[in-house]
Amino acid sequence: MGLIARSLRAIVRNDAMHNDPDEIYSWRVIALVCSACFGGMLFGWETGAIGGVLAMEDTQKRFGYADASHKHKATQDQNIVSTLQAGCFLACFLTSWLTEKFGRRWCLIATGALTTAGVICQAGSAVKGIIAVMYVGRFISGLGVGAASTLVPLYVSECAPRAIRGGLISFYQLFIVLGVMLAFWTNYGCLLHATAPAIYIMPLSLQALPAVLLIIGMSLSPESPRWCAKQDDWERATTILVNLRRLPAESDYVRSEIQEMSEQLEAERRLIGDASAVALAKEMFLIPGNRKRTFITITLMICQQMTGVNAVNYYAPQIFGNLGMTGTETSLFATGVYGVVKVVGCAIFLVFAADSLGRRRSLLWTSAAQAVVMFIIGIYGRVEPPVAGKSISPFGYVAITCIYLWAAFYQFGWGPCCWILVSEIPTARLRSMNVALGAATQWLFNFIIARTVLTMQQTMGEAGYGMFFMFGSFCVLMGTFVWFFVPETKGLSLEKMDELFGVAALANEKEADTEKEAVAGGLGVASAYTVTNAGRFMLKNIDPIVTPGQYISHMHSFFGSDAVTANTTTSKELQAGCSTAMNPNDYSAYWVPTLYAKNDTDFIVVPISRFSAYYKQIDKAEVAIPQNYKVVAGNASATSSDHVDPLAGIQWFCEYGGSKETKDRAAFPTKGCGRLQTLLLFHDCVNEETLESAYSGTHHWTETFKPTNRCPAGMKRMPQLRFSIRYDLRNILPDGWDGPAPLELSCGSSFCSHGDFINGWLPEAAENMLLANHKRDFKGVNGPNGKYNAGPLCKDEDIKDADPEHGTSDYAKSKEHLM
Repeated sequence: MGLIARSLRAIVRNDAMHNDPDEIYSWRVIALVCSACFGGMLFGWETGAIGGVLAMEDTQKRFGYADASHKHKATQDQNIVSTLQAGCFLACFLTSWLTEKFGRRWCLIATGALTTAGVICQAGSAVKGIIAVMYVGRFISGLGVGAASTLVPLYVSECAPRAIRGGLISFYQLFIVLGVMLAFWTNYGCLLHATAPAIYIMPLSLQALPAVLLIIGMSLSPESPRWCAKQDDWERATTILVNLRRLPAESDYVRSEIQEMSEQLEAERRLIGDASAVALAKEMFLIPGNRKRTFITITLMICQQMTGVNAVNYYAPQIFGNLGMTGTETSLFATGVYGVVKVVGCAIFLVFAADSLGRRRSLLWTSAAQAVVMFIIGIYGRVEPPVAGKSISPFGYVAITCIYLWAAFYQFGWGPCCWILVSEIPTARLRSMNVALGAATQWLFNFIIARTVLTMQQTMGEAGYGMFFMFGSFCVLMGTFVWFFVPETKGLSLEKMDELFGVAALANEKEADTEKEAVAGGLGVASAYTVTNAGRFMLKNIDPIVTPGQYISHMHSFFGSDAVTANTTTSKELQAGCSTAMNPNDYSAYWVPTLYAKNDTDFIVVPISRFSAYYKQIDKAEVAIPQNYKVVAGNASATSSDHVDPLAGIQWFCEYGGSKETKDRAAFPTKGCGRLQTLLLFHDCVNEETLESAYSGTHHWTETFKPTNRCPAGMKRMPQLRFSIRYDLRNILPDGWDGPAPLELSCGSSFCSHGDFINGWLPEAAENMLLANHKRDFKGVNGPNGKYNAGPLCKDEDIKDADPEHGTSDYAKSKEHLM
């Protein structure tokens, strides 16, 4: 075990840290994160430098307002400071589109270049004393800083291992406060050792340092693997993950990470398709799970600013002066110490709390602590305001100490946690837009604070004590909001956020809705369901239900238990093997006719990207699926839609793109697409003794001659199985097709689509499936072998054909056996 892995395991306490391999924790990922987080230092340095520079009398003389009234000085300072926020706000909306088009890495490099240009303008304005150029430079720098505030958390969250993602995103906040601290001490050092014009030109020019380091660092860093996956560049995504995680591509961890990315992207595409920016915005606000995440994002970023953080960051010298620390040198020294406290506080949070204590707890306790110290500062200003020319009272030192305590509390919670949550809770499809919206909200309220703090200091009571009461009251409200609305996310993968907020279930339900229209008799009512995904492990010309003991069937693709053979008849036989099902309690055997792509000389097996077995209507089921139950759905001999059982709900359709000239759902699309899907419904009524089964609604008729959803005599309702199979045609048929599809099932045309099933669920798990009782309620089926999402108990290399000496996986040979 390496030094980093040992150190992290001693500090970080979450399930992912306990289970994930040591190799993924290395200096490689730390270096990548630090390179990106120089974008955070941009933010901090720009924030920390300007207040001290404007507090210098030489600066005010250079720009011609040294002799202005106190009110005019305050207005001028606020205008200069807030121009940066205006650029930041605008950049957030542009960044979302740019990063989706050009990637995270190149946009971060451009961000560094843009900020450097703005710093040159700022330094140049100080040389000539042209305040208009200062405004231009601050705005240009704001474009770069604002873009970085969107891109850095996004990039880091998409590259970080899940167990330490919170801590690594906290590096962004650490680099912000590090930039603030360096800017504070740069101002103090220049005040002591430099003379005009270097006293203000040097602090302004050094703002370019983190921008240059960002350009260099990102030039040496890879693209986000999740962005590559969104572009369907899976080879590049896998290569990047292999390098970052220091694991081979075939390792369980890398394969799991790739699979989770694939499943989430597929779920998003099923949910919304290839949507425009307007459609994505609608998705963000109209889908309940996404709307909740957007609400949390916006509110967290408003709350972060209403702690008063940038009131102190921008105007720390002025605030310390109002608390009795008179003199520019004294107030700048106090400001430098304030910067050190922020860095130390953030470092402590990053190491000991981000992925151990968690986000929610950190926000809750720091809300209370910040409120207390803000109220103490406000009370000091109200009952014992500082008097010019007099020494600071003991209560005054308490108030100043509270400023430092407040800074530490902020770094333990509201500083880093907001950026962590905003970057990790959105679905991948909306992550850049969500982070951009959060950053824009932050900059909008940052602008409001920067534009009003000095005014509040003058108008809200002696020494501005009312401002501290206001910020303290907001801290109380913030804690209340977190208590009721913000869930814990530590240790969860980014792809698991959809499950936490209910969007994964919604995607599955939407997919189910497309099937409902094909089901006669009103069977498609809302219902509870569960789902198990399984990998294909075998192609073979057997069918233990239709042609038991023989090797004369057309080719089938098998999923689930690898104990299935031509002679399998019982559940116990299946439960003795290994299963590819993600639910470790499911040993069922599932099989379907193999799909082939036809060319002039050969038949090519079409890859299956995902096989899902949905168990629907489980809240309406009276009995569990019986042990030893087996069934065939569909008609393997069908050659046209006339031969297709309408209650089987067979459909072929493109997940997005493609089209059909015919309305026949059981026909292949007539225009090609990259991803093809088919659906198939099984019986939902069973006789527990004879194991005979049927569809409900086929035997009983009301007086109005309409079928009712009742089972035949002697049968009871059981969970209804539905196959959902997704085929990946992108590499096999990259140009698609226009007209009859160059596809063929091993049984013939699309109309012969069918599915076979032998129940292999462990009995206890099969009974647990019936526990769901709410409409559209996803029920994870747990059992003796573990939780529903624990994954297969066997390794891939252990799952193999139980009867390799018989039968064939060759398409041509299987055809010969049929003749």
